[in-house]
Amino acid sequence: MILLSIKYVECNIRLLISGAALGAVFPPFLVKSNENISEIGEGIRLMALYYFIVSAVVLVLIVFCFRARPQLPPSQSQLLLMEGTDNQEPFFKHCKELMKNRDFILILLSLGIFNGIWNSFGILINTIYLKYFPNGETDVGIITLCSIISGGCIGSLIFGFILDKTHKFKKTTIAAMLFSVVSYAVCIYMFITKSRLVTFFTTPLFGFFIASTLVISVEYALEVTYPIPESISCSILNGAIFLSAIICTLVFEALFDAVDYICTFVVILVTMVVCIILTYFISSNLRRRDANVGQSRNSSIATLGD
Repeated sequence: MILLSIKYVECNIRLLISGAALGAVFPPFLVKSNENISEIGEGIRLMALYYFIVSAVVLVLIVFCFRARPQLPPSQSQLLLMEGTDNQEPFFKHCKELMKNRDFILILLSLGIFNGIWNSFGILINTIYLKYFPNGETDVGIITLCSIISGGCIGSLIFGFILDKTHKFKKTTIAAMLFSVVSYAVCIYMFITKSRLVTFFTTPLFGFFIASTLVISVEYALEVTYPIPESISCSILNGAIFLSAIICTLVFEALFDAVDYICTFVVILVTMVVCIILTYFISSNLRRRDANVGQSRNSSIATLGD
């Protein structure tokens, strides 16, 4: 029960990533590379129609089948928060507290930019891949699917298990980021050397490590910001990640055109290293874990007293 909430976050993120994986694999098959603009437009129209139907079905299921909250709190820390619901503070007061939290700011900068680089890579991979492997539109969809599944589903499960068992958030974060940098360098080298078959392994390997930092960053943020509601800290973190992804995409795309691809890859690599350096300065003040342990200890004492 101590860190049961980690499993809830893992499950949610794996579901999110699974949807992203499906969204990555279908477009190359629905929208064929063709010089006929009308055929491309028809493919895009069908793709948008399919997405609308699926999204509408999911919306109906959420509205009528999902519960507002679980019947039992997922962790001891959530139980403590539920017991103190009468003293809830305003939303903007929580935001102000978060902006004063040094560890949370470092997480926004380091892991926010790091995940933003991964998101921008997912956006630009079509451009990058076709630069070195023309007519590889279908390959991009398959590689992206494998990368998202390896990192978002398998990687998040493994790293979530490590966090649950060791509680070594800082060391796990830095290790995942270091392996991300190494695997990124290998991945880009395979692009440059045009080793087409090897990219089916190296790119998912890169995704395995860097996509896993999403669940790590969310859990780390929840640890250092407790008892501020998880929805607020997660929303700000997600906003930082998406903003970083937009900025990274625009900057890297501009560098591709203004300089060249190799120099841009070096810039991305250096940025990732800087993010690792920033992560080193995040403390290991795990407030949520301490609350879980304290509540469990109090419950045990009360049980012995009875």
